Amino acid sequence: MRIKQVLAFIGAAAVSTLALAEPAAPVSVSADGSTVFVQGDPSPVFRLSPGQAEDTNGSFKLDDGRVLRLTSHQNKVFMEVDGKREQLLPLSRTEFVAKKTGARVELDEEAFAGKVTLTQLRAK
Repeated sequence: MRIKQVLAFIGAAAVSTLALAEPAAPVSVSADGSTVFVQGDPSPVFRLSPGQAEDTNGSFKLDDGRVLRLTSHQNKVFMEVDGKREQLLPLSRTEFVAKKTGARVELDEEAFAGKVTLTQLRAK
């Protein structure tokens, strides 16, 4: 019984800290204190500068023989595979998620990457 109370207290403390740090994100705790609900903006928090976006440009041969091409326009990054072009949303300077398909792209370097990893590309 005491463990639930301690966990509820820790959860409430975490919620209080989050509420102070990010007042724009509504936060609520379930009645039993075991679940914390945070509502936030689904847009990516990480933003690239135009120069950082341009540093990702390049063509990369995938293990299956296809070619992944990364391009940029202003501060946005795009990938092209199999003739299909899609915008990538940055998670960091080296990790991206495709806006439509949910594919993940990871670069081995922030600028002028030598290797790229593409995962979870769903056919459309």
